[in-house]
Amino acid sequence: LFLARQSLLRNNIKRGKTPAANTRLTRTTGATMNRTIVMTVLTSAIWTAAGCDDKPAQLPPPTTQTSPSRSSTPAPPTTQAILAARRSPRQLGGLPLEVTVPDTWKFTRGEIPLLKGLAPGGEITIRFSEPRRASPLPTPPPPLVGVGVPTPTPADTPEPGDPVSYSKDQVDAIISNARDQLTRDPHRYLSADVRSLENGARVLDRVHIEPAIAASQDAQGALPGIPEGINWTVTVYAPFKQRFRAFELSFVDLSHQQFTADSGFLHEIVASLRYDPVLMKDTGSLIDR
Repeated sequence: LFLARQSLLRNNIKRGKTPAANTRLTRTTGATMNRTIVMTVLTSAIWTAAGCDDKPAQLPPPTTQTSPSRSSTPAPPTTQAILAARRSPRQLGGLPLEVTVPDTWKFTRGEIPLLKGLAPGGEITIRFSEPRRASPLPTPPPPLVGVGVPTPTPADTPEPGDPVSYSKDQVDAIISNARDQLTRDPHRYLSADVRSLENGARVLDRVHIEPAIAASQDAQGALPGIPEGINWTVTVYAPFKQRFRAFELSFVDLSHQQFTADSGFLHEIVASLRYDPVLMKDTGSLIDR
């Protein structure tokens, strides 16, 4: 600062300015330069203080992205996917019957064959069977013809395990009884529909409510209660040698709630039922094929 002031004084002397002017210049320049120095020092102090208060930016801790867990069980299909699924006719085991169901439905083999698949309200299980004779009918001893020659026994005499057959009058009586139940107790018996299939077969479609059974206790321990359910049985009476053989489809563990929710879906399956007489066997139970 001293050198700068001396330089200004020399310049003023060269220009012919008076010492008084030089004195004023010296004072003015000194004051100005002093104010400049003070402002510079204050500004530096402010920035230094601000810089001291600043802390280094804290970076957020690294986040570890975990991949979503993959369940071993795929998500169940939506209602729309179930309703839009492709359907194909399926033969019911060895029975001479076909129903059209979604291609995703599967058969399970066991003591009783089952057909299982998803409906909008949950899983559906259909059991299909052919009633068999539990014990032989009592028959009187054949009368003698001639000497020691018994009367020939008909070849179609029922034997234990043979399929049950009905006469036309017996089938008519069964259908009439189902309709009478519907009239006597319409709150429990919901439907008893009868329709004909090709080649003379008849279908009896019955739906009734199975009342709930309360929990109880016996010598073996507690017996759990059974909630109210739906008994839905479809019986096909197929003509066979002047009589009718019965083939049954029934829905297993069908709750009242699911019956109400899936009624339309399940009625479509029942309505697709077809009888194929070419698959009828002469003897034995067809379910064993």
